[in-house]
Amino acid sequence: MKKIKIIALSALAFVTIASTVFVSCQKQSKEVSEVVSTTKNIKKRTSSGVFSSEYSNTILNGLEYREGLNKIGEIHNEYQKILLTNLLNEHVTLNNQLEFIDNVKNKSINFFNEKGMDIPVSLYNKDLTNDNTLHSDFYSLEGFEIINELNEIITSSNIENDATLFEKLNNLQTRAINLNDEKEIVSVGIPVTIAIYSFNYWKTNGTDWANKFSYLDPNSNNPNAMHVGWGQLGVADVGGAISGGYSGVGMGPGGVLAGATLGASGASLFNLFGQIASSKFSWY
Repeated sequence: MKKIKIIALSALAFVTIASTVFVSCQKQSKEVSEVVSTTKNIKKRTSSGVFSSEYSNTILNGLEYREGLNKIGEIHNEYQKILLTNLLNEHVTLNNQLEFIDNVKNKSINFFNEKGMDIPVSLYNKDLTNDNTLHSDFYSLEGFEIINELNEIITSSNIENDATLFEKLNNLQTRAINLNDEKEIVSVGIPVTIAIYSFNYWKTNGTDWANKFSYLDPNSNNPNAMHVGWGQLGVADVGGAISGGYSGVGMGPGGVLAGATLGASGASLFNLFGQIASSKFSWY
């Protein structure tokens, strides 16, 4: 079985993020059997390019594939803005990390409830932000290739200076939308879309948020001079989206959607505070 392992950990001046991918090769006959097992429960994409009735109870109901994926990206960015604003207004502290995490969890539940998204409590776990291990038989060959290429893009040491970053990500999104399995359009398409929205959001807002929360860094002598790696925040988001989608697969299409959205949203928020306060955070 092939495995891809993406580990997103906070880095920059305080914490190091490392993303590694390990793929073990098997015989051709084994690869063929894995592809067959993957395609058994495929829910074919609709000819109209609109999410099917499988998603009638989700926020993707009636939306075209690209429109639906982009809506998840918009919700991700709104999550960052609303939760960080609320935490700032509370002048949150990190003296008790468990209380801080519980606070973020409760705010997250309220946010997603207001958006009409049912996020099972069981998905709030540390695997979404710390240990992101996936199996290739969760994807088709094309889906796995897209995830592989996405990982190569986001783990580049030069990502913040890559002038073609968004062109590459937009091309991956188009390929994801053209996958044959509707569930895979979600599980592959959301991480790619989150990358587009996350890198855009943190490139514009990351340092500003870090400066606002710089009072949390006991070693900061200049509260207006803090800088965070927006590329690393995006890497955390993508890793969370991939592992979250896999974590929710047993809950059906809605579970994949919920897990990927939650994983992406929480990962960078914890990563941001990790970079500011030289700490490591995750869901319980």
